[in-house]
Amino acid sequence: MQKLREALALYHDSQDLIQLGAYVAGTNPKLDAAIRCRPEIINFLKQDAQTFCPLNETLDLLAKLAMGLG
Repeated sequence: MQKLREALALYHDSQDLIQLGAYVAGTNPKLDAAIRCRPEIINFLKQDAQTFCPLNETLDLLAKLAMGLG
């Protein structure tokens, strides 16, 4: 879970550079991973409140997202 928070924070801190196109891919591998995985992380966080997902599936998905960050 910590990796996901760090990735979102890193993206947030660099958001202006990314949106302006000033960030050069490959400059920061952690930021590259955060940019690549961000849509999946956001989709996970936005899941419908009425949707039921067993705890083990939730934890597996979080682990999978964290693995994508390196």
